Amino acid sequence: MINPDNATLTDFAMHATGIGDSRPLLILYTPHRPPMPQYEQMEDYRCGISGETEVIIKETGNHWRKIFSIFAKITQGLFFPEEDWRAVRDRRLFTEGGATALLFQQHLLETPTDHQPPVHLIGGQQFAEGFSTLPQTPQELQEDCRILRAGNVYLTPYLDYRQFPNALIATLLADIERQGLVTTRPSPL
Repeated sequence: MINPDNATLTDFAMHATGIGDSRPLLILYTPHRPPMPQYEQMEDYRCGISGETEVIIKETGNHWRKIFSIFAKITQGLFFPEEDWRAVRDRRLFTEGGATALLFQQHLLETPTDHQPPVHLIGGQQFAEGFSTLPQTPQELQEDCRILRAGNVYLTPYLDYRQFPNALIATLLADIERQGLVTTRPSPL
């Protein structure tokens, strides 16, 4: 059984559904929830705990392993280049200090103005159509038309190896760096 972390959450979390850091710098929005009662019935936001992704993978299988592995590679590339992406997946994703969040909603998380605006990844073009507000009209990345960017919001393919291979991860990381969207990095463990 997973017990939520007791970290203090910021006010924005009162309007979110999912798990993650109290001040995420990278947020993944997904149309599906892990098929476990605590996620299927979730209506609030809480900090995840180290190893929580491992439990989800063990209990639900390959689908969530793919999603978390791709997201971990993105997170590792942005914030923890000295760590192996598997360690990032298993120990850092969605935890306090891990700089990431997993949200089950179709509206962008509003963050405090005194905080670096997070990079938002909306996983799946069809799912993205349900978002009512984006900061601007999405434009295709020059390097790859499978990713659209609207300010600090990226509309990406669903996080699956066939749709989101390592080359596309590299393209996304390069664009985030080029746009200067990440100016703060979390502390190493």
